[in-house]
Amino acid sequence: MLVKEKIIILKNQAFSESDLIVWGLNQKGWQLSFIAKGALKSKKRFSGGVLEPSSYIQVEYQQSKSSLHKLQQAWFLDSFSKLRTSYQRLNLALYFLGIVYKVSQQGTEDTKELFNLLGNALKQTETSPQLKNLKICFQIKFLFGQGVLPKELSLKSALNKTLSEHVEINWSESEQQFLSNKLDHSLKNYLE
Repeated sequence: MLVKEKIIILKNQAFSESDLIVWGLNQKGWQLSFIAKGALKSKKRFSGGVLEPSSYIQVEYQQSKSSLHKLQQAWFLDSFSKLRTSYQRLNLALYFLGIVYKVSQQGTEDTKELFNLLGNALKQTETSPQLKNLKICFQIKFLFGQGVLPKELSLKSALNKTLSEHVEINWSESEQQFLSNKLDHSLKNYLE
């Protein structure tokens, strides 16, 4: 049975000379994995970097009883092309993808909030003039959503804002550094 879904590509890996394994997050917060036969050589079915990490795509796949579905076709919904205009933007986007990849699970519905948080973070990363603030706001919202935000941090102002409002938060450089260190430490402990 062919299934169509919208996913954000989290990661990919060459599997053979021409095949690619792709991991993506669907709108329900499930992590799905696919084998894309001939993806490294096919210019028709998987053209233009459609299977690259951070791509928001529509996929058509053959469902499998194993966790590895057979990817038939993929189309761009949003390539987030502006992420590739600077190293800092791309690096931050890959950081977000890596975190979500580590916590999302195969065949388990986490939450659609995780999908929305990731999609909004990628969109903001394309144009944000304050990438440090964006990273901190993402970390706060992510840790809060996972139920592990450190209680000693008073972050209600950041939690009450959307990711697009991260530019309105006026943390000093020392506040940014303190929050960044604390949140990085909390994430590292959570993800281990």
